[in-house]
Amino acid sequence: MSDAYVETLGQMVSVLQEYKPGLVTLDNVTRLCKTLRLESFTDNIDSNTVRLSAASNIIVIDMDFLKNEKQVKDVKLVLASNFDNFNYFNDGDNGNILFNALKCFPDLQTFYYNLKFLSVLDAHSSVETEASSSSKSEKLDLFKYFTELPEQLRSYFSDTSFNAEIRTNVDNRFGIYIWSEGKQIAKISIEESIGADTDRLYDYRYSGGTWNCESLDNVASGVMLSLQVCDSDLYFPQELISEDLVLDAEYQNSFSVVNHQKSIHLYNETTTSFIQASKFNISNDKIELLAELLKWVGWWQNVLSKVLQTLKCPQPSIEPKRRTSSNSNLMASRRRASTTRRRRSSQMGHRPSLNESSMMKDGGLQQFTLNEVMSQAVIEDEEPSEKTDLVLNEDSVTLGNERCDNRMGLPEWEAFMLKFSEAVV
Repeated sequence: MSDAYVETLGQMVSVLQEYKPGLVTLDNVTRLCKTLRLESFTDNIDSNTVRLSAASNIIVIDMDFLKNEKQVKDVKLVLASNFDNFNYFNDGDNGNILFNALKCFPDLQTFYYNLKFLSVLDAHSSVETEASSSSKSEKLDLFKYFTELPEQLRSYFSDTSFNAEIRTNVDNRFGIYIWSEGKQIAKISIEESIGADTDRLYDYRYSGGTWNCESLDNVASGVMLSLQVCDSDLYFPQELISEDLVLDAEYQNSFSVVNHQKSIHLYNETTTSFIQASKFNISNDKIELLAELLKWVGWWQNVLSKVLQTLKCPQPSIEPKRRTSSNSNLMASRRRASTTRRRRSSQMGHRPSLNESSMMKDGGLQQFTLNEVMSQAVIEDEEPSEKTDLVLNEDSVTLGNERCDNRMGLPEWEAFMLKFSEAVV
C-alpha cells in the first residue's frame, strides 16, 4: 500500500523542480539524488576531480566534477543486471544525455527529468542483480524493454502502413519520439501509474504482425506505457476512446457537430460526441490501438478540424471561475438589494411627462412614434442562392463528388482541402 505522505512530498518536489530548478552544482545534484531516494556519496579521484556516485537497486551513476571550475567532467551509467546495452545516448549525435544534461544546460531541469525516469525504471524492474537474487516469479527488466521497444515500433508502423519515424532520446531527454512529415507528433514513455499500484505492464512484443505477451510472468507492477500527443487541442470520438485508455479526457468539455454556415447544406452522419484528450495509456494489448490513435491525430489536424471550423461549429471553452469570499458575496448581495429598492421607490407610480420628452428633444435624441417604427423594413440576412452539399461523419467527408476519409494520407487530404476551400466560400 502506497504512503500518501511520500506521494504528496514527491509531487511537491516535482513541481518545485519543474518551475524552480536549481543550478548545476555538486551540492544541488547531491540534494536532487536524495529527493529521488538514491544513495549518494562522494570520493576524491585526484587533486582536481571529485566523483559523486548515485546508486539504487540497479543503476549506478558516476559523475565527475572539476573542483576548481565546479563543472561536470564525465558521467557514466552502469546497470547491475545482465543487460548492459541500455540506450542513454542522444538521437542524431549519439551523445551521452546524462552528461549533456549537466554540461549543456544552465539548470537541473533536464537532468532531473532524466534521473527521475531512471529511478522509475529502477524501482519497478524485477531482475536478478549481482548483489541479490530475486525470488519473485514476476520479472521484467524495464531498461531492456525500453531499449528494444523502438525497433518493434518501426516494424509495427511499417506493417500498418503508417508513415512515421521513430527517434529515441531527443533533445537530451529519455523517451521514444514519433515524427511525421518533419515534425514531432507524439512521445511514448514509461511512467508510474497514478494512484494505482495494482496496474501492471506486461512484456508485449511485436512479431509476426501482432503484439503478443509470451509469458504472464514478464510483468512490472505500478507502471504504464504512456502516449503523449504534442497537440493538446485534439478531440476524439467518444466511442473510439474508452475510459481505461485515455488519461486526461475532458468529458465535461465535449461537443457535437452543429452547422452554422449558411452556404453549406450539411448531412450530419456523426454518431457520437467529441472528447478532448491528448494522453493515453497504451500498456499491454492497448498498444494495438497506437496506429489508429496516431492516424486520427493526422485526420483531425489536416481535415476534420478545418471542416468543422468552416461549419462554424462551436467548440467548448471553460470560463475560469472567479474566486470570491463569503464577505464579498454578502456585500454584493446587499448592494444589489439596496439598488433594487431604490430603483423601485423612485419609479413607483411615476409616468413619463412632457417635460422629459422636451428634454430628450433638446438634448438631440431622435424620437420615433410607434407607427414610424412599425413602418420600417425588416433587415434580414441574405440567404445564399445555392448551397453546397456536405456529407460528414467521423471517418469521412464528402463534398459533391469529392470524398476524403481517414485512411488516406497527407497528399490526398491536402488535395481534398484545396478543393474544399475553393468550393466553400
